[in-house]
Amino acid sequence: MQVLWICALAVGLAAAEGQDPGVAPGCGDSSSVPSAAKKEDKKYGIHTDVNSCRYKVLKSYKTLRLASCVIECPKFNKTARVGKQCLQLVENTLQEREDSATRMCRVGRCIDKWCVLGPTTQKCSVPEDSRNYRE
Repeated sequence: MQVLWICALAVGLAAAEGQDPGVAPGCGDSSSVPSAAKKEDKKYGIHTDVNSCRYKVLKSYKTLRLASCVIECPKFNKTARVGKQCLQLVENTLQEREDSATRMCRVGRCIDKWCVLGPTTQKCSVPEDSRNYRE
């Protein structure tokens, strides 16, 4: 019986000689895309206006709201007006699956360049990047 195992091992090694071991089918193959591929974990969307100023935004109740009180323009940065509503994503401390794009945000107000958060939360989502061509 031992001779049979040695012969089988010798035949297997001879057949595999000179071949690259590679990876198992489906593992490491760049052409296969997993069906549940996780999207890029963005914390905000970027909205660019007609003057090329970039706003960091979150979407809540079908409206874009500021995620940062600093507006990045080509020549200089601007700050949002005092009292303008701003949102900040609440980190999900529980390791749960994200079945939907809806998350929770804390609501705050812009004071100088800071978003001062209050105790209120509301549903929000991270929108796709957008551009406003209207003047």
